[in-house]
Amino acid sequence: GLSCRWQPMPNQRGTILSLIVRPTLGARPGTFADIVGTILVKASADGTGAYGPQARLRYKWPPDGLDLEARATRGQRSRWSRKLVLWGETLVALVLFRTGWTVNGFDPGHYSETSRLNTDFRKVDDGLRMTIDCSVAASEDIEAHLDLMANQGLIIYGTHRQHAALMTCIVPSIHSDDHLHFLDGAGGGYAAAAKQMKLRFAT
Repeated sequence: GLSCRWQPMPNQRGTILSLIVRPTLGARPGTFADIVGTILVKASADGTGAYGPQARLRYKWPPDGLDLEARATRGQRSRWSRKLVLWGETLVALVLFRTGWTVNGFDPGHYSETSRLNTDFRKVDDGLRMTIDCSVAASEDIEAHLDLMANQGLIIYGTHRQHAALMTCIVPSIHSDDHLHFLDGAGGGYAAAAKQMKLRFAT
């Protein structure tokens, strides 16, 4: 069910900011929670909130990632036979998303709305990972706060700005709402942020 059929999504507010933030060993859990809370407030200060990909999802045929999807999902089939199947599936999908028609229980409008709700653009576990569309001023404000907290020895972090975002999807079935979508920056994203973090805080 792994796919990457959507076109890169250009920023609409100024920049796509990908960031990774982790607490240092000396940071108290409550302190890190406060830092994350401040970042989230700053991230939503200009109305960013949820990424809202349904407003900018673009589909072209054939999708750029079709060959990669064929390689990843071919199973017992040859890559070319799997690719032929995907060509057919994605052509039908293009027609449905362009027309809004509901066919065999698949509603493209409902799918797009569910995609917005199921998009993993922010994850908080042992740290914070987030990719958002925000203004340049908001990204500078976030980075200034991160720098301040890092100078106090409370966090390590990395950020990366780019002009667009990418979405990779896990879709077990188009007829259920349990599909998941992972957002990352199109110009390096989390990988570039992690590299910056390692270079900046190497000991």
